[in-house]
Amino acid sequence: MNNPFDNLFSDEMMGSSDMFPIISLNEISSDLNVNSGDVLPILPLRNMVLYPGVLLPVSVARSKSLKLVRYANENDMMIGVCSQVDKKLDDPSIDQLFPMGTVAQVVRILRL
Repeated sequence: MNNPFDNLFSDEMMGSSDMFPIISLNEISSDLNVNSGDVLPILPLRNMVLYPGVLLPVSVARSKSLKLVRYANENDMMIGVCSQVDKKLDDPSIDQLFPMGTVAQVVRILRL
């Protein structure tokens, strides 16, 4: 069976990153099983914002983030994604993230 994401990105785009996971919010909100009070692991993003319903390539380099993305992909779990206030921080705390984020699911991981 062909994966609909196989031909999504050009070779030129793919050559610019060491790790290139594709992350997407579950498109049908009724399929989300996230309740108020649930705890999700958070993936901090340096230079981007992920919006609900958008399929977006995300370059990941931090060891903690790589571990999270791989674990989420292997276990088919949801993650929280928030942007960092200061992109220069290597290990942002919860106070150094914007308070609004989105729930996402790792669709595929591409290693380059």
